[in-house]
Amino acid sequence: MCDKTKTPSCSCSRQTKKCGCRRRLRRLGVVVFVILLVVLVGLQLALSHMTPVVKKVMETYGPQVTGAPLTVEKVSFSLLQTRFEMTGLVLGNPAGFKTPSSVEVGRVLVKVRPLSLFTDTVHVQQILVEKPAITYEVGLGESNIGTILENVNKFTASLEKEEGKKEGASEEDKAGKKVVIDEVSVSGGQVRLSATFLQGGAAPIPLPTVTLHDLGKDKGGIHFVQATQEVLTSVFTSVTQVGKKALETLSNGAQKAGEALEEGAKKAGEALEEGAKKAGEALEKGMDKLKKLF
Repeated sequence: MCDKTKTPSCSCSRQTKKCGCRRRLRRLGVVVFVILLVVLVGLQLALSHMTPVVKKVMETYGPQVTGAPLTVEKVSFSLLQTRFEMTGLVLGNPAGFKTPSSVEVGRVLVKVRPLSLFTDTVHVQQILVEKPAITYEVGLGESNIGTILENVNKFTASLEKEEGKKEGASEEDKAGKKVVIDEVSVSGGQVRLSATFLQGGAAPIPLPTVTLHDLGKDKGGIHFVQATQEVLTSVFTSVTQVGKKALETLSNGAQKAGEALEEGAKKAGEALEEGAKKAGEALEKGMDKLKKLF
């Protein structure tokens, strides 16, 4: 045994101190773990309670921005993956267009920095829009996609005008919450072409992948509506290009088909005329022979 009269440098004292330090470290580790767990659970609950708010905001302000009805089936948040997931997003059409919707998306994934949701600038790391089905409808010289984009531009312009009037207000009051988006990717999409001369028919055409980077990064954040405008402008511009090219192809095809039909009818008429002429000549010769017999 260790003699208590000796200095604390004996092996027994050192072992006792080590055991005590280890116990304290274990307790400290348990305390840190519990605190971290409580914070994570609290954050998950807080963000889970935000999902109905996100859904409501989208369905309330979406129509004001786009001029078309917007519905979202479900919004959920995963703290483990630090992302929001939206399913069943459907953007309708502005008044005057006949197709049921302009955009239908099965799933949208939004990866965020959770703590940034409680700051003035939300940091979105990635937005993935998977396999959107976009209907390009043409009517009376205008398209539904062009009309929606025009509505978004008008709303953004009016917003910027209102912000400009608040010169004496603080930056927070002027801009509200801002957003910085590292990456937006729209992939696997299809454009369904619908036009009057197609009688409501929709032909699916692949949409090239659209990718955007660093939205609002150089400005320290931009308004959500401005970010929406930039994304929709890029996507809808691509849709419009695809739609117009497809319409031109169909129009040229219809014209060529019409020309071929006209040419075919002309040749058929000529053939009939030639056949009738030959039949008449043959009949006339036959009559001459018949006359000679008498």
